[in-house]
Amino acid sequence: MSDSSSDSNAVGTGCGCLMLVFLLVLGLVFGVGSVVPHINPTRERMVLGPSPDGKHQVEYWVHHRWGSDVPVDIAISGGLWPKIITRRDDSSNTPAATFVAWTPDSARVAIVISDPLWGGNNPLLIAWDLRAGHEISFESVRPMVESQIRQRFRREMSAAGDQDPIGWVVDQKVKPWQ
Repeated sequence: MSDSSSDSNAVGTGCGCLMLVFLLVLGLVFGVGSVVPHINPTRERMVLGPSPDGKHQVEYWVHHRWGSDVPVDIAISGGLWPKIITRRDDSSNTPAATFVAWTPDSARVAIVISDPLWGGNNPLLIAWDLRAGHEISFESVRPMVESQIRQRFRREMSAAGDQDPIGWVVDQKVKPWQ
């Protein structure tokens, strides 16, 4: 009789281990995934702009769900985990226009993002200091952003005349792959 009770204990221990592994996997997929974007399968990542030194990049994370508006995260990757710098809960699946400008030393980044659900000429303007690890005033980097837009789209902008570069990016629906 002792043989059969030890067999049932072994089976019970084996099932307990499998259940523990199953729960750990579920926790990783659903629990940690909401904090760590690389694990959550319900998100889609778009790279908007790599840094000049190649160590960081701005990413646009779309949280897929039913409906016309979806939450998005704007993140900077390059460390152990991406740093989410802002979240919008009223976005479409794809931004209408984007432009990313970096300082030459990759210490600061400025991001211009327009979305149809935010209103036509109401872009999100974000500036981030990577060394300090916090948002900075967009106005402090606006001249750099405008200069980089003019430099990159010199021909296209000259045909449009003297125009606000950020407004031009939004009007033209510039994408990161252009």
